[in-house]
Amino acid sequence: MRDCCSNGDSHLSSVFDLRVSIGAESTISDCASITLQTGKDRRCFSPPPGHHLV
Repeated sequence: MRDCCSNGDSHLSSVFDLRVSIGAESTISDCASITLQTGKDRRCFSPPPGHHLV
């Protein structure tokens, strides 16, 4: 099974999974940092623990 490059479905699914796993980690950390710095939570569903929005 060396036809991974010609098989668009398997290639897209692997790239999608990779981007989702990386994106989840970066989004959580970026979101927490932005929320703490600006006091506004526009990218997360909930603020970090102990942080209350005004």
